[in-house]
Amino acid sequence: MTIHEVAKLLACSEKQVENFIADGEIRAFNIGRGKVRQSLRVTDEAVASFISRRMVKRSVRATDASGYASDFAAYLAKKGKR
Repeated sequence: MTIHEVAKLLACSEKQVENFIADGEIRAFNIGRGKVRQSLRVTDEAVASFISRRMVKRSVRATDASGYASDFAAYLAKKGKR
């Protein structure tokens, strides 16, 4: 896929995709001539890998007796121990 196609798939800008590639977040290969006339391509597998690494886990927050979310209450308890 081209940078444009990846950007369209991810619903972001081409510049953002270029930054992901520069940061090593998305692997790409050059079919152009060196660094001067680059023509980068991204495989479907590279995009799928990027998406799977970026998936957000949805957490279910249970509230405790105080009404705070349990992870927030744990944070406050830990903070008080310092």
